[in-house]
Amino acid sequence: DSPDLKTLKYMYSRWSVLKKKLGKDIKKADDSVAEYVLANICYVVHRYDCDTMWVDSFLESMLNIDKAQFENLGDMYAYMFGSVEGIGSIMAKILRLSDASAEYVVWQSRALMLIELIMDIGEDSNRGRCFFPEEDLVMFGLKDLSYHEASRKPAEFREFIEFQVARY
Repeated sequence: DSPDLKTLKYMYSRWSVLKKKLGKDIKKADDSVAEYVLANICYVVHRYDCDTMWVDSFLESMLNIDKAQFENLGDMYAYMFGSVEGIGSIMAKILRLSDASAEYVVWQSRALMLIELIMDIGEDSNRGRCFFPEEDLVMFGLKDLSYHEASRKPAEFREFIEFQVARY
């Protein structure tokens, strides 16, 4: 299960304080799961010399997950940066990949996220979310990615999916 909005807001606020203390003895505020997770994030970020911006962006993207509707591809990529590219970059540091691999880590993270978004279209649509650019929907004459809309316009929906797979 993902954390609720209140917990995410707490973690984001607390992270903004903790990231300034990396490498120092950080005391947990309580015995909550959020504090345990934050302590581990601090350890990993410090131990592997990760950019704190990666965690900032991840937490911001999680706070905004229910606002997922993007006007254009740039907005979608900004979301992907926070939701997967930073995590991929942290993993690259843990695995001690060379700095030369950084660009490829970003592209691989983005590709994996795009496939996941394609697979989750139905579930996301049922939750009122669309992680694809509005401009893509317009290009294929779709008002949304709901089952109803896909049933009404199967050719357009298929072309939309084929376009996203080609983007992948």
